[in-house]
Amino acid sequence: AVAFEGCGNMLDIIVEDNGSGMTDADIQNLQLSMLNTGEESEITGILNIHRRLQLTFGEASGLRVARSELGGLKVVMRIYFIGGLPDEPTTHC
Repeated sequence: AVAFEGCGNMLDIIVEDNGSGMTDADIQNLQLSMLNTGEESEITGILNIHRRLQLTFGEASGLRVARSELGGLKVVMRIYFIGGLPDEPTTHC
């Protein structure tokens, strides 16, 4: 499943699957590796994308990983940008 959610100057692109390829421990290790900013850590494709998003759109941007409600993996690509979303109401989300 792919979904988009936006509010103000934030856009989330959410991708979920129902596969069983990653254990909860694998997901937790991936979450921890994204918190580690040291250059000595192993670079995976997901970690590389996470860091590029942070470099391009700021530290609050990046990837978040979690167990999907579908049973597989859920990845949220969060992007903060200047100017807000087109046609976004001025109320808080």
